[in-house]
Amino acid sequence: MTDENTARQSLTRTAALLGACIVLISLLHYLTSLEYHMLHSFFQRLYYIPIIFAALMLGLRGGAATALACTAAYAPHVIFQWGTMGMHFADQLSDMLMFIVVGAITGLLSDKERRMKDMYRDAYTRLQES
Repeated sequence: MTDENTARQSLTRTAALLGACIVLISLLHYLTSLEYHMLHSFFQRLYYIPIIFAALMLGLRGGAATALACTAAYAPHVIFQWGTMGMHFADQLSDMLMFIVVGAITGLLSDKERRMKDMYRDAYTRLQES
């Protein structure tokens, strides 16, 4: 098996894991009665786990894509089940914006760290060869 095939399989497994997490968190939302505000607040915060994981593992593109997927999965719940319930609605909308911000910033930092690591590895290799 080549490195490219291994990388592709790893990416596929990571994407499947992220997708499963998003579906599970979304099901928790959709299947929990709106009476349980504390549970919904907790479930809402769970979306940050796959977002941050994707950003750390896959960089900016992975973090942003996962944040958008979480937003797409969560938005119908907010719009159709909660409606315009005043401050709850505004809080949920701002959290969806924060999904994207956290995914993008964490992804950018992860990409930068990866580039720095590569730069130091290359410098070390050149020093060893000289």
